[in-house]
Amino acid sequence: MKIALVISGLGVHGGTEKVFLKLAEDLRDKNENVQLYTFDYKPKKTYKEFSSFRIRACEPLADNSRSGHIINVFRRVKQSWSLLSMVDKDTDIMNIHDHECFWLHVFAKIFRPKMKMVWQINDLHVCFRVGPLHDAKPSWKHPIQRSMMRIAASMADAVTVHVMKNKKRVDKYYRVNSHLYYPGVDMLETCPHPRHFTYPLTLLSTGVLFPYRNYEVIIRAMAVLKMQGIDSRLTVVGSTQHSQDYAESLVALARELQVNMTLAGEISDGELKQQHDESDIFIFPNLDQSWGLASFEAMSASIPSIVSESAGAAELLTGREGACIVDATSPEKVAEAVLDITSSQEEYEKLCIGAFNTVASMTWPNMYCKDMRNLFHQLCSEQVGGNIHVRE
Repeated sequence: MKIALVISGLGVHGGTEKVFLKLAEDLRDKNENVQLYTFDYKPKKTYKEFSSFRIRACEPLADNSRSGHIINVFRRVKQSWSLLSMVDKDTDIMNIHDHECFWLHVFAKIFRPKMKMVWQINDLHVCFRVGPLHDAKPSWKHPIQRSMMRIAASMADAVTVHVMKNKKRVDKYYRVNSHLYYPGVDMLETCPHPRHFTYPLTLLSTGVLFPYRNYEVIIRAMAVLKMQGIDSRLTVVGSTQHSQDYAESLVALARELQVNMTLAGEISDGELKQQHDESDIFIFPNLDQSWGLASFEAMSASIPSIVSESAGAAELLTGREGACIVDATSPEKVAEAVLDITSSQEEYEKLCIGAFNTVASMTWPNMYCKDMRNLFHQLCSEQVGGNIHVRE
């Protein structure tokens, strides 16, 4: 089975890129013939593990921010044709991992009709104005884009999503019956890591900075804790290049409320491990985030985690030890969760062990990757009219 994995860009350390990477690694480990394709590859700005693959990428487009919409469309059409021409003609499955590949869908359907198409949808396209993008400014392009997204979905042999809330949205707005496959987690430790909290409490949150990340609620929660005599410090890890104004607003808010907050930007894997080692609590406050890989990774390092009830991760973590699900619009609720976690050293140590044990079985091979391989083999079996054994 030959599989082409496609993503529009590899230039950040993000959740979509992590899912793409882990699936590629799993397919390779199972001796499947997997090839990686992208419109834009920046090896120094994304996960270093991609360097172990041969990644076929188009020539990057020049800065088109000032070009007209029609010109930009023609550029993407040209890139899409170029990318399809790189895909081996005997490829059985093309698996696309985001929304920027509409014309690739079209060209593949017309010129490679025997190739099966699987579309992984994370957040819904901005044109639907739902989820974290519900307050996006309306545009004349949105009705056209909605039609394009539905056409692309109808062309796919299967559409996959990560969480139930997105399945409901995708099924409704894209008018398909999608498959729900939960992501996995990289276990950062092989056994629970003994921890003891100290004051000031060390709080950690990670993710590329966008307003829906809702980091300001942590800053306000720290002010609530400060009023109760609890000192804390926060480190936020993630690129600020996509939302400089938001980053500046966080710095201003922390200064106004006189709390200790550091924007660490993008850091190396080794530096992230150090942050995990030094942190007492991980907080994932994102509003309506499609998943939340970072919270699982923190728990795999035995860090008790506070997770927004509107994040997809809450579907698997609600009621599980080591995870505290909260209304992340309320600084008071976040502060209350911090106090609950640190009510005593004995309780804290119990939650650290519980956090690790909760996610220990949620590995990539056990969850997302196995489900995707099964789907790929099922589609190939339909194509050849036989049964294909799935490698475990």
